Amino acid sequence: QSAVLRTFEEVREACADTNSYNRPLDITGTVIAYYRRPFHNAYHVHIKDGTNRLESYELTSSNIPTNGYRLLDRVRFIGRIDYYRGVCFAGYDRATVLSTGRTEDLPLVSANDLTSSRWLDQLVRIRGMVRDISADDSDPNFIHLTLGQESATAQVMILDPLRKPADLLHFIGAEVIVTGICSDNRGGLRQHLGRTLSVSGLENIRIQRKPTGFADAPPLEALENALPQEVLRAGNHQCSGSVLATWQGKNLLLETSTGRKVRVHLQACDLPSVGQSVRVLGLPVTDFYNINLIHATWKGLDTHTKPPRDPIDASPHDLLFNEPGQPQLMVLNHGKTIRLEGIVRYLPEATQPNARMQLESDGQIVAVDASARPALLSGLEIGCRLSVAGTCVMDADDWNRNSSEERNRGFFLVPRTADDIVVLSRPPWWTPGRLMVVIGSLLAALLAILVWNRSLKRLAEKRGKALAAEELERLESDLKVCER
Repeated sequence: QSAVLRTFEEVREACADTNSYNRPLDITGTVIAYYRRPFHNAYHVHIKDGTNRLESYELTSSNIPTNGYRLLDRVRFIGRIDYYRGVCFAGYDRATVLSTGRTEDLPLVSANDLTSSRWLDQLVRIRGMVRDISADDSDPNFIHLTLGQESATAQVMILDPLRKPADLLHFIGAEVIVTGICSDNRGGLRQHLGRTLSVSGLENIRIQRKPTGFADAPPLEALENALPQEVLRAGNHQCSGSVLATWQGKNLLLETSTGRKVRVHLQACDLPSVGQSVRVLGLPVTDFYNINLIHATWKGLDTHTKPPRDPIDASPHDLLFNEPGQPQLMVLNHGKTIRLEGIVRYLPEATQPNARMQLESDGQIVAVDASARPALLSGLEIGCRLSVAGTCVMDADDWNRNSSEERNRGFFLVPRTADDIVVLSRPPWWTPGRLMVVIGSLLAALLAILVWNRSLKRLAEKRGKALAAEELERLESDLKVCER
């Protein structure tokens, strides 16, 4: 039992014996994955030695290689067999990097190749443009990266507890080579995510071509006749125009000099003013109606702000039905300034800054997004009749490769100034709710009076009996005196 384990196959066999706890090991292998454990100054390392693949945990915080680990490093581990929550693993107390490897010699595969069983659990490289970065809402230790290629996209999962998505924004729009293990993710929470490339750290993402900037990015008009697939492959583009609306911290609607409407999602919560002239740079996407920009940045062209446009009176019927009365989204109203009247049916709470007020108008519910100017909703209450003016924004999903048609959720209004929301009338004081409160109060008061009267009656009866008893005692005393 005390013999030193020299290969991973021996470790695997030892783990089948529950009496192998603390059995020593001295193994030399190649690093194929690693990450720093959350909340610990320790590493979890995947290594192989030609006999079997092994996961090895560090048991102590000492003797970590000065520069950490790198893929394909040849490392000697000295440690022992340990158990964690009933699971056997190889722990190491000392690690020595014997030589460093070259990831440049690893095979370069495509996004479609990741679905092949040939590359499963293999260390590979993939090249593409970074299209999106997001946090994993089910495990904060992971960051998701979407890598776009000519005809497919690859999902990359970066395991780095010390990083946040904001640390990776400089990769957006860049052409990179990513090195990692082709994984089916069956051991994680997202069991149906499919094949992904599991990446150990940002040092395994190497920029081959930086994202284009304002100085050299092509104009958005260059994609006017592009197919959706071509739009999705395109790098950074730019356009200039006047801001028509802003909402929810990172969104704005831009109108170019040619009348094109461009919905823009910014990287940072730094919105320009409505009416301001700006230049915007970002990755193009399409909702089949327009070409929009995501992961965008902007810069002002001048300090002049255009006055808000005069609204035209409309009703939800004008937006949702055609002239014969058939349901139809009148998408040409996107970006127009309209005004309608309605009754407030829902007001967002202070804890819901991005929620939208709901207005009932013409038998339809219209969403009003005042998230960029929440003060416009102060003083309003359910049942108020309002006149609301603002920019009409079409709420449609952007196209992706996995769907043939994107969902269009209709329109919402974005008010621009304090004059855009006018209270026409407030709800009558005698609302059903208040009437019920008054009735309830009166019933409670009546009940209190009845209880009080009953209490007084009982008290009077008790007091009367006491007085009668006292009078009877007095009479008895007087009779006794007379008898004497």
